[in-house]
Amino acid sequence: MSGVISFTALAMGVLLATAAGAAEDASPPVSNTAGAGAAAAQVPLEQFQEPRVKYIDRYHYPSAEIEREGEGWVNLGFMVDAKGKPFEITVVGSTGNKDFEKAAIRALQHSTFTPGTVNGKPMESASELKFTYRLDGGIYGARPEFSRAYRELVKAISASDRPAADAAMGELKVTNLYEDAFYGLARYYYAGKWGTPAEQRAGLERAIANERDAGYLSRQAFREALRALFLVDVKTLRYGEALDTWRELEKKHLDAKSMSQMNSIVEQLNMLKTDGRAYEITDVMPQGSWSLELFKRHFHVAVSSGRVSVIKLYCKKRFVSFAFDPTLDYEVKTRFGSCRMEMLGDAGTKFSVVQF
Repeated sequence: MSGVISFTALAMGVLLATAAGAAEDASPPVSNTAGAGAAAAQVPLEQFQEPRVKYIDRYHYPSAEIEREGEGWVNLGFMVDAKGKPFEITVVGSTGNKDFEKAAIRALQHSTFTPGTVNGKPMESASELKFTYRLDGGIYGARPEFSRAYRELVKAISASDRPAADAAMGELKVTNLYEDAFYGLARYYYAGKWGTPAEQRAGLERAIANERDAGYLSRQAFREALRALFLVDVKTLRYGEALDTWRELEKKHLDAKSMSQMNSIVEQLNMLKTDGRAYEITDVMPQGSWSLELFKRHFHVAVSSGRVSVIKLYCKKRFVSFAFDPTLDYEVKTRFGSCRMEMLGDAGTKFSVVQF
């Protein structure tokens, strides 16, 4: 197609090199700290059925984005009540466009679901849904000017020329979903040289775009992006997210060496998940909220500066919201299933989460 350029070969050279470097220190850095919790209790076998889409409201394409021919995606996390109505809707990933985020939330609010069930009994349960905004007849590929800026960025990063890299990043003007995926890779490469693991993670998530099979990247580039995300999550102690990514990687036919390396890490994570060791994540709340896939059933939050006001748990089989108390250790009951924790508070709050 005229005006469309593939980035496959260009992306792979940098992505493979960066992922290989990240693998050197990817082993789970855990310690035998105090506060060990007991192993998960045995529960009776039950039949759980996740909620299913019944009706999705025809979502509105923001007029401003139609005029500028903008595209994007939004991934929403939410609970579904026993009557099939979504509630507690949050944005867990997107291309960053607030108009698309608002439109997706409005659409979900007017949608209905078949509720989740346990042994046939309806109950509230967690779910996620991705809304994709793509124009009919839109270009699948990158414009020449985007391609030139991307090549200049890769060149500048390779040469450790930050001013040139900053200039190239400024020229990466995204107009479609294909370009946005490679903009995510650009952010990942840049953060790998001058940023933080959290910024690397944000870039990779944008490139992967919450897709299950390639999405806007080649299949090989997509596999390597998933692999890099797994390694970054292990490095930053986001073990729950790492195992979620591993489940996707298992389906992607990685080479034997990569599989062996990752299997070794996964074995360590599975042991840590059920034994008595505790580990601590220290972070900063960027914009008044912070979320994490809980890896263990017990956790404690300590605030060093700022304020945490509310903790919310979006569990497979239950939603819980409560005022934060710094004196308490919290336990998530096994019957709730896996949970995503969200903390709300002041932007810039510094804190640590100990899971045990």
